This record gives sequence, C-alpha cells and structure tokens, in this order.
Amino acid sequence: MFDLCRHAYNITKSELINILVSRAQKQERSTYPPDKLSSFALVYHYIGRLASHIRAPQQLVNDTGHFIQVLESYKVCAIPYLPCEPRPVPDGQTTLHGILNRMLARGDPERARIEESLLHMDTQSGFLDTYMDQYNRCTPQIHAEVQALEHFYMRKLSFVGNDPYIACSKPACLCCELYFKYHPARMVIPESHRKVWIKWGAPLVTSSKKSDPEYQRQLKVLNGMTAEIRQMAIAQILGQSSSTPWHPDSRTGISHDRWSYFDPGDIVDDTPRHTTVEATLGEQATGTGSQVASRPDQGGANRSDEDSDSDIGGVSVIIGDS
Repeated sequence: MFDLCRHAYNITKSELINILVSRAQKQERSTYPPDKLSSFALVYHYIGRLASHIRAPQQLVNDTGHFIQVLESYKVCAIPYLPCEPRPVPDGQTTLHGILNRMLARGDPERARIEESLLHMDTQSGFLDTYMDQYNRCTPQIHAEVQALEHFYMRKLSFVGNDPYIACSKPACLCCELYFKYHPARMVIPESHRKVWIKWGAPLVTSSKKSDPEYQRQLKVLNGMTAEIRQMAIAQILGQSSSTPWHPDSRTGISHDRWSYFDPGDIVDDTPRHTTVEATLGEQATGTGSQVASRPDQGGANRSDEDSDSDIGGVSVIIGDS
C-alpha cells in the first residue's frame, strides 16, 4: 500500500497530471452525463487521495516549527460519546402528500404547483420508495464535528487563540453545516460539500419539557435547519435550482503548479452548492462522520478520509428527474 501511495504522489509531480486535467475538462464540457464525473476526473481524484497519505505527513512535519508551543503541551484524548435521537418510525402520513403538509403552511398559494411537480418527479424516478427503503435500514449517527461542537459548548471550553473552529478530515455535510450555523455556540461554520446523508442524526435531548433550556436550544437549532432545508427543497422542486452533479465529499488535494486549486467538483460550471431532500428533519438520519483534525489551509485542504457514498458512509439523496 505504501508503494502505491508513493507512486501516486510521484505522479502528482509529473506532466501526467496536466494531461488528466486537460482531458477531464474536455470530456466534462462535451456530452458527458451531467450527474457523473468523467473517468479522467475520477482518476485524477483518486490519485490525489492516494498521494495524500504521503503528502499529509510531510506537511505535518514541515509545519511543526510554527506550532511548537502547541506541540509541547498538547494532549490527545477521546471525547465522551453523545447518544443520538432515535430514528422516527414512518407512519401513514409518510407520503408525498403528508410531507408537503408538514413543509407548507395551510393555504400556501404554491401548494398545487409544488405537489404537481413533486408527483411528476416521483413518477419519473420513484425517489420516495428508494429513499424509504434506505431510511428503514439506517441507524442514525451523530457526525464527528457535531460531537466536538457539543463537547466544547456544554463544558464551556476555550479554543487556542480564541479561534472557535472545529476542523475535520473532510468538508462537512449539509446538515452539519446548518447545525453549526444555527447553534448558539457561534462556531466558525465549516466548509461543506453539501451532500445530505440519510443517517444524519441530532444529539439526544433527554427532557421533552418546553421549559427545559436544552430542549429549547435544540428546538431552535432544528427549526432553523428545517426552515432553510425547506426553502432549498421547494426551490429545487419548482425548478429554480437543479440537483448538484455527483462530486466527491473529500478534496483531491493535489498541489501542482497552476492546477493546485483544481478539484473534480469544480469542472462543471454554474452548479448550485446543495443536494436537497424532503425538508422534514424527522425523516433524515446520518452517514458516518469524519475524524476531527486540524484547520485546513485555504487552497484546497488535505483530507485523510475517503469518499463514502455507501451504506457505511451514508446515502446521498437527490430530488430530481432521473
């Protein structure tokens, strides 16, 4: 495995990378299906992921001189595990009609148009049956960055340099991004690949009393998330935005001359930044989180986790025509 990673790292320094980029861009701009990356772009990405196992340790060693005060006093430890809210059990209202009842206000003037578009999309792709099949087999999990956020917030811990930033080995998913956005901790909102995982779950709230501060805090966070996801879903249903073409949930991370900022997800121009699902958070759950790591640089961070479009890492749910 080491030899393979070393070989990939050497390739990133060669002219072959420029050839891959050129062919990937040419293929993406021709007649390649919009919901897929070209073979050349995927090869480029996977070479970068393999090479990162050589590049990342080297970068860490090179950066040690800038963080001597931290490295001389650091301590690595596991944080306590947070229990997750259980998966809501589907019932007779878990239908497209029932979902719209929860998404829209009574008498919404756009209700008929939204429902017509949604039913047409389901007729074309059968996405609700596919989603429910995956949902019924999933177990909710709290992603790593949310676990770390709650650990710092509940214990009133301070950050080095007063920098309230929690970094992970890959960009955050859409739900984690929104959880940070609406959380009272006022953390730096993480970079996000904006995919949605069925297995995403929120921390368990033990009290259901409306007077309980923890209950009120979580309710406010989830209501904020729900409202924003609802608007994304409605915009996509009405054709005001299209679903994002498939893209990796980790950065390629190749720093190579003028291609240092190139990433397969950037090949397709003018694509929206989100992939949306039904906006009822009660019907969402999670994929696995990422390992908490160090703050990335601004030029395409080096990531250590691989892409996880699987039952293990979560399932990307897209509303759109097939």
